[in-house]
Amino acid sequence: MKYLFALMLIMSVGFLVAESAIPCTWLCPRTYAPVCSTSHRTYCNLCRLVCAGAVFAHKGVCGCL
Repeated sequence: MKYLFALMLIMSVGFLVAESAIPCTWLCPRTYAPVCSTSHRTYCNLCRLVCAGAVFAHKGVCGCL
């Protein structure tokens, strides 16, 4: 019984570590809906902008500086 508990504990820790290793961008849809950040960088969609930790400025491609 102790071995089963230890095995389950090790497996659950492994799953948690593996889950946290998934990049945020893998969870984003592959749709193209460009958005611009306050740092004037264009992201392909809002999800990618949020994953990058950027701040939303406006919809559409960023203009030239």
